[in-house]
Amino acid sequence: MRDNVKLDNIFHKDKNNDFLIRDDGSVTSYFEFWIEAKEIAIKLLSIGLKEDDFLILKIENSEDYLKLYIACMQIGIIACP
Repeated sequence: MRDNVKLDNIFHKDKNNDFLIRDDGSVTSYFEFWIEAKEIAIKLLSIGLKEDDFLILKIENSEDYLKLYIACMQIGIIACP
């Protein structure tokens, strides 16, 4: 898996700070979000996607969309919203 150092630094610099605060009051830290996106990235690789592939994202604007988009960035897939 490719290392995206700049993106990695953004999420680890404030890793314990809240990243997502939902309407119900639940929160996800930067680090938790990063790990969840990394799990999606691993799944994308397992189905044969690789760096510089294009992935069309047809998903509503949501937390899941953001995770998928960041997962693509983590491994160098070009996300096409």
